Amino acid sequence: MTRVLAWLLVACLAGCSVTARQDGSALTGRWKSVASMYHFDDGTKIPNPSQAQCRIEFAEGRLISECVASRGRDRIVSTYRVTGPGTYESEVIENKNFPNVIGARVRAEFRVDNGKLFTTVYPPVTKGSAARSPIKVEAVWVRE
Repeated sequence: MTRVLAWLLVACLAGCSVTARQDGSALTGRWKSVASMYHFDDGTKIPNPSQAQCRIEFAEGRLISECVASRGRDRIVSTYRVTGPGTYESEVIENKNFPNVIGARVRAEFRVDNGKLFTTVYPPVTKGSAARSPIKVEAVWVRE
């Protein structure tokens, strides 16, 4: 479950709409999670498994994710770069609670539509782990 919470922090989707923005400047600012769905390597799907309250902030190539759950607060700092319309890649550079994910690279898809940020994040799969791993995290965010 702790790995799930760690990836919820990094979290971000795809979809299409005539009014949707998929340029990098649409990401800028602070966002609060209002919904999420985890897809695991065993085929199961669970909405917000840790019941965490999460926020992300995009600013000048830096992505800061913060989540508060029953076990405490987690904060992950990543660099990110927009790789094309509606896509970005990030790399974890700071994570005090889970230092083993530093250096992890994540591919994400996004769109901003009607004031909401929709993200789909594809965290790296942990091979050989005894616990199931998330392979895709979809989330909806609203501006703060």
